Amino acid sequence: MQKVYISICFCLISTIVFSQDKVALANAYVKKVTQSLKATDTVKAIRYLDKALINFGDNKSSKALKIATEIYAAKKEYNKAKEYADLYFKTSKDQKLNEYQEMLLLYIDIEDALIETPVEIKKIKEKPLVEVKKVEVAKVVVGKTIEDTYRLSKENFEKKSYKLSKENLTKYFSLNPNKTSKEYEEMLELFVDIDEKIEESKAKETSSVIPPPPTPEVIEIVEDKNEIEETVPFTVIEEVPVFPGCKGENIELKKCFSSSVQKHFVRKFNADLPNQLGLTPGRKRVSIFFVINKDGIIDNLNVRAPHPKIKEEVINVMNTLPKMKPGIQRGKAIGVKYSIPFTMIVEGNSDKEEN
Repeated sequence: MQKVYISICFCLISTIVFSQDKVALANAYVKKVTQSLKATDTVKAIRYLDKALINFGDNKSSKALKIATEIYAAKKEYNKAKEYADLYFKTSKDQKLNEYQEMLLLYIDIEDALIETPVEIKKIKEKPLVEVKKVEVAKVVVGKTIEDTYRLSKENFEKKSYKLSKENLTKYFSLNPNKTSKEYEEMLELFVDIDEKIEESKAKETSSVIPPPPTPEVIEIVEDKNEIEETVPFTVIEEVPVFPGCKGENIELKKCFSSSVQKHFVRKFNADLPNQLGLTPGRKRVSIFFVINKDGIIDNLNVRAPHPKIKEEVINVMNTLPKMKPGIQRGKAIGVKYSIPFTMIVEGNSDKEEN
């Protein structure tokens, strides 16, 4: 009986030691991944990464998952990058870490990349001239009372007349409505929805293409692989923009940039404003998107906020950011996309988060 007991214990200890060895081996592979990336050998890095993830088993390290996400995002394999990012957020729970904040920004870039789809170029057959239809311009009507502006805001939103709906909303807020009413909360949500619709409309207008004249039978399309993109996401830029006072290698400069922008925002933003606007208690999400252009200046600033006053305050704060050294891609200064998601807490008993 004693021999059986000893044998069982020996097997158990062996299993534990073997498991520990696999974790140690996985961490060794992670070091090799880092070394390969520094040597710009992506093929080796991916091979070592696969071995590391296999040895980690079900208990994958957040560091390995972050590296995997960054590698596949840089390779523009965004679906795979998203899979690893999802695993990272299930594994890492400490939202105060700089690493966690970096992953949030990278996740937004990945989702943006997945939404964008390439335009399919097809041969256009000769067609008769397209009849241009006359579009009647709707008469601009802005209500004068709270009741009229409330009604017209909703009606124009349903008709997809977003600019007119926004004019009525702006008038509604200027008439000092009851900030504790359900109607007021409804108008705040409508304001956010309208802002998004207007941005979408602008994007569609920019991307619209005028049909070309009749073309020859054969069209040769030559792709210039050396062409530099107009803007590049912050997480994959070769040389990141440099915030004044930041020093070090690219990794240190990334962390310093993110930290400096966040500190600037916290220092300048009026933290009392959300509680002064009569918003319902709870968490309110704000998203900030902008570009550090090739001159190192903040450009294309876009803010989503639960109240127009908060949006105005955020824009004012972001416009006070200092001029920076621009990002570099293939030896040339280029615009770099950056985004900041954060949550404000309006004092009260509710912890429910609103978009």
